[in-house]
Amino acid sequence: DHKRMNLLLAVLEKRFARPFGFYDVFLKVSGGLKIEEPAADLGICMALVSSFEDKPLPDKTVYIGEIGLGGEVRRVNRLEERIREAEKLGFDQIVVPAMSRSSLSGSSKKIRFIENLKGQLN
Repeated sequence: DHKRMNLLLAVLEKRFARPFGFYDVFLKVSGGLKIEEPAADLGICMALVSSFEDKPLPDKTVYIGEIGLGGEVRRVNRLEERIREAEKLGFDQIVVPAMSRSSLSGSSKKIRFIENLKGQLN
C-alpha cells in the first residue's frame, strides 16, 4: 500500500531526520506478496533505513510491530503466534513492541523489546 509506505517515510523524515523526500523509494516484497499487515511496519522501516545508510541489518533477525506517527512501536495481533513461527524459521533474534511484554507468556531469550524507533535508528 503506497499510502502506508508514504506514512512510514514521513515518520522517518520528521522524527528521525532521514531525508527520503529527495530520493525515489521502492519496496520489493519477496514472492510478490501484498503486505496489508501493520505488523510489517517495523521491518519495513528498518529495511528502509538500512538501505539509506548502507548498513546491513543483523542476520537472522525479524522485526514485528506497527509504527505510530511519533515513531512508537505498537502492539500487534497474534504476536505469540508470530514469534513461534519466527523461531521455527530459525530467527536468532525477534524484535517486538515493549508494550507486549506483559502479554507474552514464557518469553523466549531470543526476544528483544523496544518502545520506539529512536534506539534502533541511532
